[in-house]
Amino acid sequence: MKPIVKKTAIVNKFTLHWPDVPNSQLIIDFNPLIVFFGLTGHFVLLHYQARPVGLRRFGAMYQG
Repeated sequence: MKPIVKKTAIVNKFTLHWPDVPNSQLIIDFNPLIVFFGLTGHFVLLHYQARPVGLRRFGAMYQG
C-alpha cells in the first residue's frame, strides 16, 4: 500500500495520503530540522513513523 505524495507550496513540506485508509493524510515538514542543523547541499532525512496508526513501519524519506 503506497501513499499518494503531494508537494505543497512550501519547499521541503509535503502531504502523504493512503487512499485505502480513511483520515490518513499526514503533513510532513522537514524545514525545522533543515534549519536547526543548517543542512545544505545534498542530504537525506528519514521520518521513521510517517504513516497512520496501524501502518507504522518505515515512513518517509526526503532527499534535499
